[in-house]
Amino acid sequence: MSCGGRRSRRKHDETWLGKVTARHAYHLTAGTLEAQGFSMAEETVERDGTVRMVLRRFQ
Repeated sequence: MSCGGRRSRRKHDETWLGKVTARHAYHLTAGTLEAQGFSMAEETVERDGTVRMVLRRFQ
């Protein structure tokens, strides 16, 4: 494999790893907040991929 091929694969792997890490963080955050009594009232995904959550907690 040429050096350029390795760079291309590394970039692909880093992109994939970033997406997996972001999804893991999302599920970990949502699960932790649910365990603390919060519920998701609204969720939006911005153009840049940022996820915005609006949570509510009833006591």
